[in-house]
Amino acid sequence: MMKRFVSAMIDDALAPANVTPEQRTQIYAARDRAFATLEAHRQTRGAHMNEALALFEADVVDPGRVATFRAQREAEHRQVADAISQAITEVHDVLTPAQRKAVADWVRANRPNHGG
Repeated sequence: MMKRFVSAMIDDALAPANVTPEQRTQIYAARDRAFATLEAHRQTRGAHMNEALALFEADVVDPGRVATFRAQREAEHRQVADAISQAITEVHDVLTPAQRKAVADWVRANRPNHGG
């Protein structure tokens, strides 16, 4: 559902930029790569919660295991952030300056709390 919502927002934001079909294909590819990373992260959340609960329920907290758990989660969050950053860069490079301005103007006008 989130993918559908974000995809619709992307389409709405691209409309005033008059992107070409080739640009749209490249933008969708960048979007899909970012979504794939997010989906992989989402699929492992249940296992991570179970691992966190096992650490919590132990008679004694093992600082080494907690540190490893944290480092793994931080690495996963970096992967998600890197995928989003890469998608932003790819879309930036596909659009002309005027198209980027049209998209940015649309986002400014349509984001929640756009007044501040």
